[in-house]
Amino acid sequence: MYQFQVRKSNAARLELRFGWLWRMFFLACAALAAAAAQGDQRLHLVPALLALVCLAAALFDERWIFDRAEGKVSTRVGFFPLMRRRVHALQQVRAVLLRGSRRAGAEVTGVRTAGAAEPAADPGDRYRKAGGLPGTHRGLIRLSIRLQRPDGSFQTVNLQTEAYRRIMRLQELGRTIADFCEVPFESSV
Repeated sequence: MYQFQVRKSNAARLELRFGWLWRMFFLACAALAAAAAQGDQRLHLVPALLALVCLAAALFDERWIFDRAEGKVSTRVGFFPLMRRRVHALQQVRAVLLRGSRRAGAEVTGVRTAGAAEPAADPGDRYRKAGGLPGTHRGLIRLSIRLQRPDGSFQTVNLQTEAYRRIMRLQELGRTIADFCEVPFESSV
């Protein structure tokens, strides 16, 4: 439901954003729950809360813009109209990564291309850490970009996390981003 749609407005701009279908779905759910909340001269709490949650889901937006003309990668995340924006230089993107595991305890990390330097450990990479409750790991894969900071260190920025069954879609999305940014696509799954 929360899957990015790829839009190319021209050869110099690639945009990933959520489509209108999921937004309309949550607006319809919010309307139905709000109608159910107004029954027999009083407000029913559970349908009213469900309507608020569905409305919040409809107002959530995440957008990634890769722009060659301006030389930047920008992201906007949040609930309309309160959006957090981050901007990175496009030349900082070193690779597009797809990694994760199929089952609990089966850690899989990105494969290095020939001659590529091993990046410093990224403390924000949750897939390299063991832990969690037994049986809670459902086999997740993560699409991310590796950025090289001005001081030479690396940062991994998560684009999308999905269940393993959607691997083909994330591989296609990762290759599209890598081709656009002219960087390697590293996949180990």
